[in-house]
Amino acid sequence: MSPNIGLLATTTTLHLCCNSLTEIPLEIGYLRNLTHLHISNNKLTTLPDTLGYLTKLVELHASDNRITTLPSSIASLKKLTVLDLKRNEISALPSEMGELKSLVTLELADNPINQLPAEITRLKFLRKIGLDNCPLDLDVLEDHADELATPPTLRELAARVIVRQQLPILEITHDHLKHYLASAQSCTSCAGPYFESTIIRRRVVTRNEVQIPLEYKLCTRHWESDHGRVAAMFCPPPETAPTPPTSLPSSPFSSPPGSPLLERRRKSSMRAGSLSSSTLPLSSLAKTPILPSLPPEASAVEARGLKTTLLLKRGALRSSRSLSFISLPAGRSQ
Repeated sequence: MSPNIGLLATTTTLHLCCNSLTEIPLEIGYLRNLTHLHISNNKLTTLPDTLGYLTKLVELHASDNRITTLPSSIASLKKLTVLDLKRNEISALPSEMGELKSLVTLELADNPINQLPAEITRLKFLRKIGLDNCPLDLDVLEDHADELATPPTLRELAARVIVRQQLPILEITHDHLKHYLASAQSCTSCAGPYFESTIIRRRVVTRNEVQIPLEYKLCTRHWESDHGRVAAMFCPPPETAPTPPTSLPSSPFSSPPGSPLLERRRKSSMRAGSLSSSTLPLSSLAKTPILPSLPPEASAVEARGLKTTLLLKRGALRSSRSLSFISLPAGRSQ
C-alpha cells in the first residue's frame, strides 16, 4: 500500500477490505477527516500508532485479520462508536479502552481473550459486547486477590511521587530514567501511577445476561473485597491518587503586602524561574506517534500501485470523500 495514501486529506470513508494487506502505512494518520475505516479481511498483525490522529473516526472495522494487540493511541478516538475486531488473535485489551467515551458496539468474537480490563465499565454508552467463542475465564473467586505484587522498589516509589505530582525533572536525567517515567500506567481504582509493582484482582459482572470477567490492576491494596470496592467509591481520593494542580490565590486580600507568606512565595517563584532553564516538564516525556513526511508534490514516486500514485499526485482522487480499494474475485474486471 502506497504511503501516498496520506495525501487523501479530505477523505471521510475508506474501504480497504479483502486485499491481503500485511500492514497499514503510518501515513494514514494524515487522514484527519476520516470517519469510517474498513480494513477487514486482510492479513494485518498490528494497527499503526498513528491511528490515534484520526480523532473524527466513528467506525473502525478490522475483523478477519491476525491482529494481536491494539496501540495505546486508540485512547484518542473519542468519537468512535463502533469497533469491530472479530476473528483476530487478540488475547488482551489495553486499559486505554476506557477512554473511548462514545463507544456503543464492541465486537470481540473469536479472539483468545480471557479477561477484559475493568476500565471498560466506564463506557456509559456501551450497549453491545460480542464475546462469542472467546475462552473467558469465569472461574473467578470474588473477594480474592489472584496475583499479589512484590513490594515497590525505591526507584518506583520515587517515580510514583514524581508522576503523581507532575514534578519537573532535570534535563541531565539519564535517558533510561526518562523512559522509565514515561512508562507509568494508571491504577484502575485511583488512577495513580504504577510501574512494575501491581496487584491484580478479578471479578465477574453480568451485563444483559452475559457474564463478563473483569481485571483490575491496582497500585496498592485499595480494597480486599467487592464490598470494600464499592465503599471506596464513596471515600475521599487516597494519597496514591494524582495530586490536583494547585495555584496561588488570586485575591489581593489573600496575603497582605510585606507578609512573610508573600515573601516566601516571591523567593520560591524566583528560585523556580532560575531552575526552569535546566528542567523539563514531565509532560514532555509523553510518547506521541511520529508521522513520516509526505513526498513532495512534484517528485516522481515509485510505488506498487503506480496508477493510484499518479492519480493522487495529479489531484484526481485527493478531493474524493469516499474511496474503495476492494479486491474483486478472479475473472471479474473493474
